[in-house]
Order: sequence, then structure tokens, then C-alpha cells
Amino acid sequence: MNNCKQCNFINTSNDQFCNNCGAPLTDAAPGLPPTIFGTPMPPVNQPNSFQNQPNFGAQNQPPVSAAPKKSKLLKFLLIGGIVSLIVVAASGSLLYFKVIKPYLFERELANKEREKELKAKSKTAKELLPETVMRNSQTATRVRMFDKSAILESIQKELPPLSSDINNIEDAAAGFYAAADKKEAILQIFKFNSTEQAKKACRRIGQEMTKNKNNFVSEPLVLVVDNLEGTCSASGDLKNGQYVYVGSSHGFLDVSSGYKDFAQELAIQVQRKLNP
Repeated sequence: MNNCKQCNFINTSNDQFCNNCGAPLTDAAPGLPPTIFGTPMPPVNQPNSFQNQPNFGAQNQPPVSAAPKKSKLLKFLLIGGIVSLIVVAASGSLLYFKVIKPYLFERELANKEREKELKAKSKTAKELLPETVMRNSQTATRVRMFDKSAILESIQKELPPLSSDINNIEDAAAGFYAAADKKEAILQIFKFNSTEQAKKACRRIGQEMTKNKNNFVSEPLVLVVDNLEGTCSASGDLKNGQYVYVGSSHGFLDVSSGYKDFAQELAIQVQRKLNP
């Protein structure tokens, strides 16, 4: 028999709880509450989760003051890069427009002039003599042509300023032109060894014309251009009614004289062939 200590109800020896009041019939461990099964639950020594958790934030996160410093550095580097790009672009544009572009233009122009000179120098003096010449509805035909030997023999008499340049003349030809009304003109072509030699010869003839300006209606017009083509010209109206034109270009010297309209047109046709 097992008497209940709470109500003195008599229970069997196998009962663990009182069948009258439900109080436990066995002694529990001191200080421990009974479980629903009547057996006290031992204390569970669990660690304090707030005290023993590792502090991941303190170990892995950077200091609060590092973020603003990094942001300022990136901003400074970005601004510096943009300014550098602007400076480089402005310097490149200035260099291109002030130095490179003018250089390329001058080089292209020089190449074109050299090509023109090579084409011009590939021609012979005879090729520059037109077959006919027409001005103001008047036409003159080439009725006679002279070769180099005949022209060089007449230089001393006809063109004394060229007498010192005989050795520099590579080729020569001349044509005599006449119209039905007996208006006449003559064209002489001299091909020199160099462009500069032809230009100097033209200048000397111009100086000789200026020296003898009393033979002209007005002072002859002499023009010398400093270019790769070796451009030079001298022209004037003689008091005897004749016209004289002297020009040089690409190593050729052309002298046209006679009836003014024909002489001028002959000179123009020569320059067209040398400078197409």
C-alpha cells in the first residue's frame, strides 16, 4: 500500500500518482520540478547565445570612417581622368590644325606640283607647238617649223640674253604662223635642263626688255613668281606694232612675238599644255 501524503488516500504500491488528488507518490529530487511523467528533468546548462555568438560584424566590416575616404579618392581620380582626357583632346586638336594639317596640305601640294613637272618635262619642245591658233574669229596656221640647230644658230642675233644659256638648253623648236590677211606670229620653245635655269633665262630677258623700254609703247610688264613651277613672264607692245611675250614654266621657256592676238594665244596654248 502507498498512502498519499497530501490526502491520505490509500493507493496501490504500483501507483506513482495519487488516484484521489493526483499528487506524486514518490519523492522528487530537491529543487527540481516534476515532469508530466513524474520524473524530475535535470537542469540543462545551455550557454548564453547572446554572449557566446561570434561577433562577425566587428571582425569582417571595415571601419565606418574608411567608406567616405574611399569614395572621395574615387571621385578625385574620376575628375582627374576627365580633365586629363579634355587636355589631351584639346592638345591633339591644336596640334592637328596648327601643325599636322598644314604640313599634310603643303606636302600634298608639293607632290601635285612634282607630278605636274614630271609630266611637263616628259614633253618635247616640238609637242608644245600648236598646229593652228585662233583669236577673235581669225585663224593662223603653222606654215613653217624650225629645229633645235637652226634656233640655236639664231640665238645670238634674235635673243642675245640666251647666248650664255646654250649649253643649258636640252631641246628647242619654233613655229611660224600666218593668217590669210598676212598677219603673222612666231613661237619659240626652249627646254632647259632645270626649272630654275629656264626661270633665270626668263628673268634676264625681262630685265633686257626693261632696259630697252624706249622701244616699247609703255614699260614692259615683268612678273616673277616664287613657286615650284618656276613661273616667270615678261610682255610688252613694241612701237613698231609688234607684241612680245616671254614665259617660263616647268623648265620650258616660250617666246612669242608678232601680231598681238596670235602671239598672246600661242603663249596661252603653251601654258595649257604645261599646266593642264
